[in-house]
Amino acid sequence: MKQFTIPNIYRSSLISAIKEKRKQEDKLKKDFTPTLLDLGNLQIYLARHFGFCYGVENAIEIAFKTIDENPGKRIFLLSEMIHNPQVNADLTARGVQFLQDTYGKQLISFDEITQEDVVLIPAFGTTLDIERMLNEKGIPTEKYNTTCPFVEKVWNRSEQIARKGYSIVVHGKPKHEETRATFSHASSYTPTVVVNDMEETLELAKYITGEKEAAAFYTAFKGRYSDGFDITKDLQRFGVVNQTTQLATDTQAISDYLKQVIRQHYGLNDTNIAERFADTRDTLCYATNDNQTAVTGMLETPADLAIVIGGYNSSNTSHLVELCEQKLPTWFIDSADRIIDRHTLVDCNWKTKEQRTVTGFMPDKQPVKILITSGASCPDALVEEVIRKLAELYLSLANIIIAMIIITDAYILPKSMTMEITDDVSSSTIHSYRHGSSTGYFVFSKSGLQLDVPQYIYAMLEQGDTFFLRKTFIFHRPATIVCPKHDYAYVENMGIVFRGILGKLFLCRTYRIANNGDTLNCTDVKGKKQGKWVIHLEEVRGEPGYEEEGLFKNDKKEGAWRRYSLMGDFIALENYHWGNKDGISQYFTIAGLEHEESWKAINPENPYDTIDVPDVYNPDKVERKVIKLDGSSMKHGIWKYYRPGSLTLVKTETYFLDKLQVPKVEDSAQGSGSGVTKDTTAAPAKPKPQQVLDFEKKKLRQESH
Repeated sequence: MKQFTIPNIYRSSLISAIKEKRKQEDKLKKDFTPTLLDLGNLQIYLARHFGFCYGVENAIEIAFKTIDENPGKRIFLLSEMIHNPQVNADLTARGVQFLQDTYGKQLISFDEITQEDVVLIPAFGTTLDIERMLNEKGIPTEKYNTTCPFVEKVWNRSEQIARKGYSIVVHGKPKHEETRATFSHASSYTPTVVVNDMEETLELAKYITGEKEAAAFYTAFKGRYSDGFDITKDLQRFGVVNQTTQLATDTQAISDYLKQVIRQHYGLNDTNIAERFADTRDTLCYATNDNQTAVTGMLETPADLAIVIGGYNSSNTSHLVELCEQKLPTWFIDSADRIIDRHTLVDCNWKTKEQRTVTGFMPDKQPVKILITSGASCPDALVEEVIRKLAELYLSLANIIIAMIIITDAYILPKSMTMEITDDVSSSTIHSYRHGSSTGYFVFSKSGLQLDVPQYIYAMLEQGDTFFLRKTFIFHRPATIVCPKHDYAYVENMGIVFRGILGKLFLCRTYRIANNGDTLNCTDVKGKKQGKWVIHLEEVRGEPGYEEEGLFKNDKKEGAWRRYSLMGDFIALENYHWGNKDGISQYFTIAGLEHEESWKAINPENPYDTIDVPDVYNPDKVERKVIKLDGSSMKHGIWKYYRPGSLTLVKTETYFLDKLQVPKVEDSAQGSGSGVTKDTTAAPAKPKPQQVLDFEKKKLRQESH
């Protein structure tokens, strides 16, 4: 997925490391179990997916870049860029002014802005009328448009089905900025109406079937249908799209219900339902769906309470609260400051937005188990602050420095070790260390005393057989870590990183540090790519961009490489050897596996090889042959093609060293029972190279013995 440049105050190395670990373990995002941070008497379960989504990071990057590139200019936002108070407050502190509030109430008149000003369109998008007004004033809208690509996807889908003669039903909150924008775009192409929930959908269905008088529709749905909307005609053929932050299950339920209403009203079936009901399932936002599914998975874990973090006017966050409170006591907060002490916090009612002080929110038991998630507009830094606040209140760790350990692919980890960590405050010694299959920890005590809770784990992440120390719990400053016995050093404040890859140590001349602390895109002193790389390619001349990640060994790709679209969808898994494709490569669409390829990599240092050659007609028969290798990779093995979404195998092709193998078939001219086959004998072979002749002679001698 594309990496955005956003202020570090919104990042959390702890949360980034946890997310990166889960991503590495679950590339296809099939595991929705939460991540456990076991702090002894306090156990915190983090949802599999939470926090900033693609659209939010995109909007933040554009907004702060716009501020930096336009010194001295007045900069306005049409409304809150995202529904998070910290981000909007930071923009205000940088001089950004808001023209409207969340509900469209004017704060600064449009008459006051001129073509010399910069106007940012928020992530929710805006109406066509406002876009038109800004363009008429000479204010460019494209350059400073932070509209989420997934919101635009809904608009594009609406336009597509509108051109096929369908009307649009929008599932969304009528006053929400995104719903107003989507309604504006959809209604410019086709008759459009907005429903807030299933209750309103049930009422709308009665007008479709004629159960209710048409005249009453215009009162019941006042302000939520397009100009000239005719309830007696315009919902005879339609599709359902949604505000992307709605509950995906609610949108699906509304769509399924209306589809059934149309099916019964017009006597349709699965083969002809598309004549009157458009398939719009592809308008659901991946981030909203992932976050909600992750909460559903998290709620399967027995716990005492849940805490949801995010802006109080955030629609997607409110829906996470709604899901959680169906299962257990749930508290909605927008910052760690809402947790007053171990017994008291300030909670927000997600329906009324009223805040109240709650006493006794934390049960008097040990261990306490807390589920935590956050909305798509909530910075990870806020989540870490809440975790730290709970740890400090519950465990009273004022004197303790907990090191965050990140296991990377860098250095062979010994079973036990003694290390020293130094910073500009104090020198501390590791008192406890445990390395197991899934957990471990380093514990430091500033006072030098043995801890009573050595099982306290702030963050121990494992991803192979190596270690890397990133930061401390209290003192967030560069540190020098030395392990003399194993000749390992990480010296951050000198700008030099020694990392071990594939059993060897090397010095990175150029590199970058990922959010989780990994060293990426290392080029050694000889100019060769080494270790883990993330390569990002933007769209060029209509060709879609992508991002791929994997390992380089001496400037050549090695092992598994994973490719993602710029929207974050997993699209390919390729395997390499000697820099060439080798083994099975798989390619995916959003619907699932599309096809598999089988390759054989060629060792550039060896022009000949011996391989087992299976008989095309008798798989049990294998002959060993010497072959000349020509090229970098050859198609070799079975290629499989699937019907996306069903994994139904629709075609296979068998290749042998780049040649498509065609089985012998019966000659139809000889009759079906003759058993005579076509002559598929190849042309006489070329003279064999001397290396092949030598090998065959050697083989004959071995067989004769």
